[in-house]
Amino acid sequence: MTLKEFRKAVAESPDVDFYQNLKLDLNYQHINFLSSFSGVVSIYEFVLTQIEGFESLEDLPSQLVEVKKNFIKLKNAIIELFNNKNKYVPTWNDNFEILRRKNPLMFVYDSPETAFFNKYK
Repeated sequence: MTLKEFRKAVAESPDVDFYQNLKLDLNYQHINFLSSFSGVVSIYEFVLTQIEGFESLEDLPSQLVEVKKNFIKLKNAIIELFNNKNKYVPTWNDNFEILRRKNPLMFVYDSPETAFFNKYK
């Protein structure tokens, strides 16, 4: 589902307030990345950007392949939860945990550390 399609679906949902109140805080200390996202659309946009960014990099080392897979897992989980009209915050948070795990260490596609890993694979 494209960002535009997802944004429209959320806006037209009778539960739009619920989806706008979902939050995700990420702190990847090892790459000095700290960010907070408010609303499922901004979370989805971040996830899509990461997937597209990792797809633009050639021949990812195995650790970064696993990172990319985690972003894809969360994208699919968001779509599934939304399509199922899930309004149970703990279930959403359990799925957001995919990006909070420490194994594998998570990276963002445009960090210097990702560039280093990709260069010296």
